[in-house]
Amino acid sequence: MNDGFAVRAWRHSPLVRLLLGLLIALLWAVTPTASLSAERSDGAPALILSKAWWIDPQGQSDLAEVIAQAQWTEYTGAKSFGFGAEPVWVRVRLKGTQADNPQPLVLRISPAFTDELTVYDPTSNLTLRAGRALAPDRESLSTITFAFRLPAHEADRDLYVKATSISSRNLQIEAFPYAEAERTNRLQEWMLGVAVTISFVFAIWAFLQWLFSRESVIGVFAVKQVVAAAHSFMFLGFARQVLGPSLPAGTLVWAGSFIGAFLGAVSAWFMATLIKQYQPWPPLLRTLQANAVFYALSPLLWLAGFEREMLIVVNASVPASFLLLVATTLSAWRAPGRQPLPLSFLLAYIVLYGVLHTIPILMHLGFVPGANSILLGNVTISILDGIVMFGILQFRHRAIGRLQRETELDLVRSRAQTTAERAQREDQERLFAMLAHELKTPLSTLRLSIASGPIRREAMDRTIADLSKIIDRCVQSGQLAHRSLAPDPTRTDAAALTLDCIRSCREPNRVEFTAPAAVPVITDVQILNVVISNLLDNACKYGPPQTPIGVELEPCEQDGVAGLQWKVSNCVGPAGAPDKARLFEKYYRNPNARRQSGSGLGLYLVQGLLQLLKGSIRYEATPGSVTFIVWIPERVR
Repeated sequence: MNDGFAVRAWRHSPLVRLLLGLLIALLWAVTPTASLSAERSDGAPALILSKAWWIDPQGQSDLAEVIAQAQWTEYTGAKSFGFGAEPVWVRVRLKGTQADNPQPLVLRISPAFTDELTVYDPTSNLTLRAGRALAPDRESLSTITFAFRLPAHEADRDLYVKATSISSRNLQIEAFPYAEAERTNRLQEWMLGVAVTISFVFAIWAFLQWLFSRESVIGVFAVKQVVAAAHSFMFLGFARQVLGPSLPAGTLVWAGSFIGAFLGAVSAWFMATLIKQYQPWPPLLRTLQANAVFYALSPLLWLAGFEREMLIVVNASVPASFLLLVATTLSAWRAPGRQPLPLSFLLAYIVLYGVLHTIPILMHLGFVPGANSILLGNVTISILDGIVMFGILQFRHRAIGRLQRETELDLVRSRAQTTAERAQREDQERLFAMLAHELKTPLSTLRLSIASGPIRREAMDRTIADLSKIIDRCVQSGQLAHRSLAPDPTRTDAAALTLDCIRSCREPNRVEFTAPAAVPVITDVQILNVVISNLLDNACKYGPPQTPIGVELEPCEQDGVAGLQWKVSNCVGPAGAPDKARLFEKYYRNPNARRQSGSGLGLYLVQGLLQLLKGSIRYEATPGSVTFIVWIPERVR
């Protein structure tokens, strides 16, 4: 699989395009309305005229002391104050409402993980409280963020917001008319609810994939996605709405912190599992795995009473974990072997994932302002991570399947090659064994002739002919096996060719030949000569001595094709009739004929050579005789 394929598959996947479109819609929905800016979208002045903050260093100031405080710092938009035990006070200057529009105002404060919020409205003599660490009342459960309903006043007035939290102190304060607040809250809740649902859907998908594949990467991803979805459920405020009324006050504080730590642990473990197959530098991989263990053990600090310190350590270690993850990935850049997903594509995802995850952490630590970006960053992580990993694991699954199929094909080819090599080796061993055995017979005949007196010319010629036939058959067998023989058709007289073969056989005087005066045929003369000669040699060797051998040649049509037919018959000799089932096997010889010279290649060659001539051979046997019937077409094309 190459980079181009991965990018094309990513770009053209309909499901990926749909999910990315949904992500864009989610980001648009959670973007704050124009109420945060200097003007609203309808051109009317913003309800919040100004905002200023002050941190109470002692944490003991009451409202009167705060009102009298002169060291306020003006700011706009969102603000992150990092971790700290000191309360943060924000003075909010609200614009008075017109007399003809007396609807209440809603002061909305996010994010939802702030532990305690107190809103003081001295003009209306109101004190309203909400927060993750407090038992929620019916009014605070109306939205996933913290919403405070305030009466309308015609004159501008100051509100004072006090925020304390064991986690990062981030504040996004907005003001809406009541009706607009309801619409904005419902839209945002619906879209963020879809985001959390998608996270759980990805977790279910990964779990089902793991049930079928049992791949560790997919299994760890399923666990990670469950924890990520649970973290989003807590972080975005849904847990306070759904579970808050049934839980003791403060339960959501430690539960959210523990889930955040476990999310870091399973994320690090998932990345280590995913990168492991790319063969990174082992020390870096072990460090990445140890990083996962560190996150998993960090809640021990909470249990030891260091709650805020645990959250600071976990958050501060995220950028370092990101750099470690990139370094581990880069260390595998030149690792050998094919991978189901290009390392460059994986690295691009890791960089994107790390940046999106690190920016909110920097905001939690107070290095970057903007609670709005924190919300966007965490929603983006929750959805984009699932979308990207869904695509990556899909491509990876397909690529692994493709690699497995290629491996199986390689294995099949390897087995076929091994089988062919073994068959070739066995064939060579049988050939050598046959040659060693069969060459002994003519040589023994020659040795006996020498020992008994002067060598007769007839014995010498027969020995040379036998040796020549064995060698010729071995050569022809090799040519047939390597398919290096090809017919060269020429016109000839089949009867005359058959007579030449008879004159050259071992015992031509035993052969009784019948044929028409002239039988023209267009075929390969050399191949046909070998076929007839082998059949005659076979009949001479295995028929009883001095018994006749019949050869009949006649025109014969087969399957509507004109051709010629030879019948070569002989009586059954001392060795008996051959095994019909194995007659044309290479090296087959009747066990009772082992004392006679022969290679076991004659009939094997006859059958193979006739196939080249588009002909055929049949074997027929009666109690006293055997017959081979050969047919070839009149014209070989």
